[in-house]
Amino acid sequence: MAAADYLGWGSRGVAGYIGNAAGRDLNRPGSQGLERTPEPKPKRFAMSYHLLAIPGARRVRVQAWLDEDEPVPSVVPVWPTADWHEREAWDLMGIRFEGHPNLSRILMDDDWEGHPLRKDYPIGGEPVRFSGEE
Repeated sequence: MAAADYLGWGSRGVAGYIGNAAGRDLNRPGSQGLERTPEPKPKRFAMSYHLLAIPGARRVRVQAWLDEDEPVPSVVPVWPTADWHEREAWDLMGIRFEGHPNLSRILMDDDWEGHPLRKDYPIGGEPVRFSGEE
């Protein structure tokens, strides 16, 4: 059984990378990963949890789309080890978690302003000067 059939994708595959029993036509548009145009994202941030049930190896992805300054409920009461991951998401991206027991910075200094992994974060700094320039 082909991987695409096992995963329920049929002969289409994911973005054209998984072919069928006859293979794939590299000269046909879409067989190089351009099978369809991506859909627009509904909001600015996506908070994803990847859950794995060990006995049956079942996988589930729970995803929540968030706008600027929109909070998401914390999962620390259910999974205590999510504490560090949620603190990291807050520190670097600015995603707030409602009900988190200690939502504080984990990587950056406490007096740091902003969230450095956001695309709108100002990089700043001084321009690089090369030794050959005068």
